[in-house]
Amino acid sequence: MRSWLENLPVVVVPSPERRYRQVLERAAEDKGTRGRGWSDAYRAALTMEMGAGLATLDRDFRKSAGLRLGDL
Repeated sequence: MRSWLENLPVVVVPSPERRYRQVLERAAEDKGTRGRGWSDAYRAALTMEMGAGLATLDRDFRKSAGLRLGDL
């Protein structure tokens, strides 16, 4: 899979950077995160930290303040 991803220039596999913890705390707090919502908060934080947007059908992401969303 790694070689497949490396050959697609539009695919970015994000990893947490310096501001990640701060952004995650804000994303989790905005949503009142608990239980299974942590995976959404994790994705939202990575996306916001990168300055990117997220295309999703999951409406729960609308609760994340500062997250740019695009509909699929």
